[in-house]
Amino acid sequence: MKFIAILFLIAGLGYCNHIRAQPSYVYVDQVGNNNTIKIDQDGSSHLVGVALGAYLPTNTNDLKTGYTIGANPYLGQGVSEFNNINVKQAGPGIQTTKIELPNASYNLISVDQSGSANHTFNITSGANTTNVNNTISATQSGSAQKDFTLNMNGSNGATVTVQQTNPTQSNTGSMTIQCTTCGAYSYTRQ
Repeated sequence: MKFIAILFLIAGLGYCNHIRAQPSYVYVDQVGNNNTIKIDQDGSSHLVGVALGAYLPTNTNDLKTGYTIGANPYLGQGVSEFNNINVKQAGPGIQTTKIELPNASYNLISVDQSGSANHTFNITSGANTTNVNNTISATQSGSAQKDFTLNMNGSNGATVTVQQTNPTQSNTGSMTIQCTTCGAYSYTRQ
């Protein structure tokens, strides 16, 4: 009897130690000032969702899929200023970053996506938002398709730089900027 119990224990430990790759989802609600948030994802199938100056909806489906960020109204609102947000995604799986700026000013936002995966990032400040002097820098590199959407509505003095490399692959991008006092905006495709 001891032999059978030990056999099951050894078989069970072998199964528990087996590693399974899972997509990684990270959600950050940033309300507050003078913080540094650094998100590094390496591997396959990444999703990052960040809301600066408000809380993301807590709908269970939103948290599981991550693809409906912004579909529901924010639960609360605060101010998010002088923060440093750095997102780095690398590896062979699909990489997605969604950043929303409902009430964020004077923040440094950096997105770096690299590797052999499709890269997508969206940065949005919608109507009736307050955003002043945010600096956004994004680089998409690697051997796969790259796509970005930047919608800055009601943003004053923002500085935006987007760079996509590898001209042999499909690269798409969209910038929509509505501001009273505009900052500097650039898009480079290499």
